Amino acid sequence: MYFSWIQSVSLVKCLRPKPLWTGECAADAMASKDICQIGGFIRFPSGTQIGFSEKFAFQDFSILNIPVTPEMQKCIASFETLAQMAILYIVSRSSPGFRFPLKIHSLADNSGTEAGGNKLFSTTVPLNHFLERLTLLCTISGMELDLSHIAGHRNDEADALSRWDFVSEPPFNHSVHNRYPLSLQQLWHPATFVSLHPAETFLSWQLPS
Repeated sequence: MYFSWIQSVSLVKCLRPKPLWTGECAADAMASKDICQIGGFIRFPSGTQIGFSEKFAFQDFSILNIPVTPEMQKCIASFETLAQMAILYIVSRSSPGFRFPLKIHSLADNSGTEAGGNKLFSTTVPLNHFLERLTLLCTISGMELDLSHIAGHRNDEADALSRWDFVSEPPFNHSVHNRYPLSLQQLWHPATFVSLHPAETFLSWQLPS
């Protein structure tokens, strides 16, 4: 993890506070037996709306050596943190060059996730492992989360997306076409690469692989 961090960290540190992103987003998670599901939405200042909903099994975490228990409900704060990581991942992938210094205000209905996501520290296992990955994602993207608490009964939109059955129409008028597909591998090991913007810009040399 340290090797990945040192490869992506910027050598320049801006002392100005990151500007607050003006969009709207919230995330939630559910867990039952050996299954968990995360869901949430992002409304960009432009009016574009993106939703996400992904279901993972205990085996998916085992393959990546993520220390969760088969009784997934016991790790609900970790999965709520994973849902917030999805928020940060999607917003960063929608910014120029996948990196832009912003503070993303998001809503969470789990107090452990809220506190851990704001402090980026916890001694509780496995939440501390998820916060390590969130910290790495913050470093790679140049962004950070500003989590606020929302009562569970008011977080109905993100809650519905975290329980979507993938068969019926997405809840709250979300469109299947605006669903952002995510894998656990993407969130746990966010890849960095060099890209060109605008894509048609002429270069007399090849981009590094």
